[in-house]
Amino acid sequence: MAFPMHRPRRLRRTEPLRRLVRETRLAVDQLVYPLFVVPGQGVRTPISSMPGCFHLSVDRAVEECRAVAGLGIPGVLLFGLPEQKDAEGTGAYAADGIVQRAVAAIKQAVPDLMVMADTCLCEYTSHGHCGVLAVGDATGHVQNDLTLDLLARTAVSQAAAGADVVAPSDMMDGRVGAIRQALDEHGFEDVAILSYAAKYASAFYGPFREAADSAPQVGDRRTYQLDPPNVREALREMALDLAEGADMLMV
Repeated sequence: MAFPMHRPRRLRRTEPLRRLVRETRLAVDQLVYPLFVVPGQGVRTPISSMPGCFHLSVDRAVEECRAVAGLGIPGVLLFGLPEQKDAEGTGAYAADGIVQRAVAAIKQAVPDLMVMADTCLCEYTSHGHCGVLAVGDATGHVQNDLTLDLLARTAVSQAAAGADVVAPSDMMDGRVGAIRQALDEHGFEDVAILSYAAKYASAFYGPFREAADSAPQVGDRRTYQLDPPNVREALREMALDLAEGADMLMV
């Protein structure tokens, strides 16, 4: 039966009732704190495009993480800005890379804090793209399959430094499967993958690209990031990432 037996407003009558049946809750233990790590010592530089966020050297990032843990926030997500960049983004998978050093320092200082590492090449490539370009390419067309090996190497190096979660954000086809296979082959079966599964080619990334110094120098990212009008394609991307072994999805 429907009205008058069923009156959904009964459960909206008072604040305690509304709290009791609330479907979605946001709490501090559901948050992850982003950190942008840079070379140097004692660096804490405001990011103009993202008020309240800072470029932090490793030592200052460790201080920030102690404060984060004290607030009850369970984890941080690290983005790295290397001292030097090159065409293949070698700083992303260097054993002594900026993120690798930060992960190790944070895990030593705050061992119970969950550390996630952004797994991408765009902050490390001289051209600003999320993968390998053909020699002489002036269009920004990323070579998908050649990039997978570098992403897998990056994830393994982050796990070796102590990362609890790797977070591929590049939107290459097959990247989750390649990363999962590489992690397992190197003994990191317990390291989780948080996939940026439905990442759109959106103007809203403008402030982040300034913060991460990762704006493309040629072309754009529309050949690998999702076309904003497409919803069904996003669902397909998420299903593919789950099938390849993603443990969590980010939209």
